[in-house]
Amino acid sequence: QQTSDDKLLIVNENPFFYCSKCGYSVLDKKKKDLDHFSQTHNTFRGNECSNSELEQIKLGHIVITDVIKMRIDIPMDFDIAFSTINAIRNGIISYLQIDTNDINGILVKDTIDRYAFVFYDTTYGGAGNVKQLTEKNGLKSVLEKALISVDSDCCNEEVSCTNCLRNYKNSKYHKNLKRKYARDTIKAILSKFN
Repeated sequence: QQTSDDKLLIVNENPFFYCSKCGYSVLDKKKKDLDHFSQTHNTFRGNECSNSELEQIKLGHIVITDVIKMRIDIPMDFDIAFSTINAIRNGIISYLQIDTNDINGILVKDTIDRYAFVFYDTTYGGAGNVKQLTEKNGLKSVLEKALISVDSDCCNEEVSCTNCLRNYKNSKYHKNLKRKYARDTIKAILSKFN
């Protein structure tokens, strides 16, 4: 599924807390499970604020760009889906010969054990990169490139490395990335092309 000039809301996962009276805000990862908490603080003028109640807020921004959504009809848990989307993203980068920062992907949970992969151009307004992937032959080529990246013996198949799946952007989830998961899923997807 492809859309042009689509709007994506990118939300920061960090727990920011905000004072509605003076605008003071603080990032506190230790309190991520709280909706609000009390903390005395100063206003921007240096005076103590009369409100000590800080509420958790979500920060984000809207991106208007080109988007494709791939629904994969294969049962997956998060680790399998996350490993696979990273391999496919690498396949897209290799196939289109673009910079790693020109495209990004996110997981969307469709049902209990089904994920959709959403890929989008990171350039505002879209650069036309993902539009090239909507034809069957282009998608098959991307998957073949992705398979090459996870089918080599660069590391133990139960983990991953920087040669196959790991990069700076996904460093928070390195423990979830397993080369075997991506390889087996991409092989299963490619078998449906024949």
